[in-house]
Amino acid sequence: MPQPRLNLEQFEQMFLQVLQSGLPGQPVSLQSIWQELADEQQRRALLQKFKEVAGEATGVELVISPGMENFQGQVQSVVIQLFHVYSTVHLMERINAKILARRA
Repeated sequence: MPQPRLNLEQFEQMFLQVLQSGLPGQPVSLQSIWQELADEQQRRALLQKFKEVAGEATGVELVISPGMENFQGQVQSVVIQLFHVYSTVHLMERINAKILARRA
């Protein structure tokens, strides 16, 4: 069963921590332009790392939309899209857990 749901601020901070650890010495904020932070391969790797970190922290397997590494806009917009997916998957897993608990 998933952990209690993170709020957007917690999710943002987790994402920024992954960016800061993956891009040492580079200033990173929610207002940073996503495509200017790194090349496509590095952005893909950062998303994969975030997926792993978020999964460990929340118990929810985050689904990264294809092409997210090429999203055009601010980091905050990337986070909001990922948070929407996380919230949806978290809710689905809670519903599934309740259904399975009733069957047992």
